Amino acid sequence: MSALLLVCTFIYGLWAFAGAATDLASQVQALGGKLEGSIVYVPGSELQTSDTLANYLRRGNEVLFAPSVPSVFLTAASPADVVAGIKFALDNGVKVSLRGSGHNQAGTSLYPGGMTIDLSNLKSVDIDPNNSTAYFQPGVTGGEMAAASEPHGLHYRIGHVSNVSLSGYTLGGGLGWAGLAVDQIIGLDVVNVWEYPQEELAIKRIDADSFPDLFAAMQGAGQVLGAVVGFQAQLQPLPPNGVVRLTNAVWPNDQAAHGWATWNAFSSSHTHSVLVETSAMYLTEPGRGPSVHIGTVDWSPDNRTGTSDYIDAWVSAAAAAGAEIQDGELPYMAVVDLNNPTENYPDLVSYTAISFMHPSDTPKAVELVTAAFENATTPQTFIVVEPVANGTKSNNDTAFGWRGLDFVIIWGLWTRTAAGSEADGDATHVAWVKALEDDLAQYSVGTQLSFSNFAKANDTQICFPAANWAAVQAAKANYDPYNTFQALDFYHNDGGYGPLAATPSNVKPVSNARAGA
Repeated sequence: MSALLLVCTFIYGLWAFAGAATDLASQVQALGGKLEGSIVYVPGSELQTSDTLANYLRRGNEVLFAPSVPSVFLTAASPADVVAGIKFALDNGVKVSLRGSGHNQAGTSLYPGGMTIDLSNLKSVDIDPNNSTAYFQPGVTGGEMAAASEPHGLHYRIGHVSNVSLSGYTLGGGLGWAGLAVDQIIGLDVVNVWEYPQEELAIKRIDADSFPDLFAAMQGAGQVLGAVVGFQAQLQPLPPNGVVRLTNAVWPNDQAAHGWATWNAFSSSHTHSVLVETSAMYLTEPGRGPSVHIGTVDWSPDNRTGTSDYIDAWVSAAAAAGAEIQDGELPYMAVVDLNNPTENYPDLVSYTAISFMHPSDTPKAVELVTAAFENATTPQTFIVVEPVANGTKSNNDTAFGWRGLDFVIIWGLWTRTAAGSEADGDATHVAWVKALEDDLAQYSVGTQLSFSNFAKANDTQICFPAANWAAVQAAKANYDPYNTFQALDFYHNDGGYGPLAATPSNVKPVSNARAGA
């Protein structure tokens, strides 16, 4: 029998629907009776001593903010459990948030007073090597997908940290190894909230032919529009023998301007292959001071002559310009885990910000990054400057609309110690990241839903170009008619969730909504 954990608490006071505590308990018990597994009921006074819930809510990188506590926490054992949980929420006017691996630092999967549906146990993945496709559930991590696809000589564009689940990552756009994950999505299985109660809640396939407006909007704005329980994706062939070539040209930070000038001169005179992933990373390493790494990753699956010539020419130019050269090959599965030692370790705390900008503004942004990096406060700091890879889809095909631009992502990392957040320097580290983010704002045209800190009521809007934002708004109105999922004006502040985000009146029970209440 599949395990399912449902945890309830009253620490936010009133439940989103009318009724006494005993009514809530009885309704939760009734829901549990429709699901395989068990129900654990935790009164608010016992929350802090409940190992089950307190420890669960601390998983992932959400330790920076005191996590909001949902009133119902449901760990789904099957897609049917997701449907049952959403029906419960719709019938009782409860906000729903969805949780994959819990790596969203803004804590958007923990909606105060709402229902969190944990998808981490939905881990089925099926590879069709004949058609080079994969079907996977939302709890599958990048590492698990890689392990399933690699034996077939195929890969999905997973994130750069392999224990992150593919659901929120993909639905936010998916800036990962080899390009945009969202460009590989060919179908989504979603819960048909928009058809309820006229039709029974069920799982419905959407794609370019069926509900194409919702399909497009989910690709970049998924978490605010609905619940996805399955993904159909077109996979890409791996390089020969599953071996990937990676290079780095390394300059100390005080020579970063020289390194950038070398790269700009090279890239302006050489045709760039879309099969070569290029990026610049500012990072701190043990035994080395702040440095800039301008790197390449060769994802070419067959005729490697063109890509190899391109990379060889870059390595020669960088070496002539005084760079330390790192050039080697790794098995694909080693590449998958490459960043885990520095970006995935016990007691990790991180604060991240991302900005998209026109390539013409990138050199000016780089000057700001170089200066700020010299004074980084975080013990480990990563700042990545990279173009958004052009793929098989255009900015008109998906809500994610930043193809053809560059992005700068600032990633500050430090360790939580027993001394606590004040002694660990949380405020100082966050302030440093925010200051650089503010400096880059003059060049930024937007950010990304997966990395937003939701500090202001318009932070969802700035994740999309104007036309894409209009499409997201239309999809929200048409396919989330009861405003069940994350609100478009959702934001987080130091005191908790903003009033627009957490107002219970934002959600009405379906029975009242359809009666015009």
